[in-house]
Amino acid sequence: MSDPKTLISVVMEGLSDIVVAAGCAPSSSAAMSKVSSQFGDKVSSITSIAGQFSKMIGEVVSADFEVLAVGPSETFEASTMEKDGGDGKAGRTAAGGKVLCTTDLGMRKRVQLVSGKSDTLTLIKSKVVLLDDYV
Repeated sequence: MSDPKTLISVVMEGLSDIVVAAGCAPSSSAAMSKVSSQFGDKVSSITSIAGQFSKMIGEVVSADFEVLAVGPSETFEASTMEKDGGDGKAGRTAAGGKVLCTTDLGMRKRVQLVSGKSDTLTLIKSKVVLLDDYV
């Protein structure tokens, strides 16, 4: 939704729906007219600023940071994962266990090395529940 006009329309339609649902206007068109006249300029300003902010953050962040998620049945790796819950079975360790699901997403950063190669640095480990804890 990179087009500011589209974002403004979506926000205005959402506000209009809320006004109708609250019983403050008899129809969507009446609500849209009311919302547009009272809040149109403010919504336009907010969406414009949000668009600029999104563009700035996208330029800085998109190439450097990655969300780290672990799929089911992947093998547990202590360097990128942290065991979460399921501690009911004594004697079971995370090493070599299969992942049941991710409970918290992790984050990693791609870094440029002096040699010109790139590497990844895990900033936040993904938290996972292991299948062995529930079998």
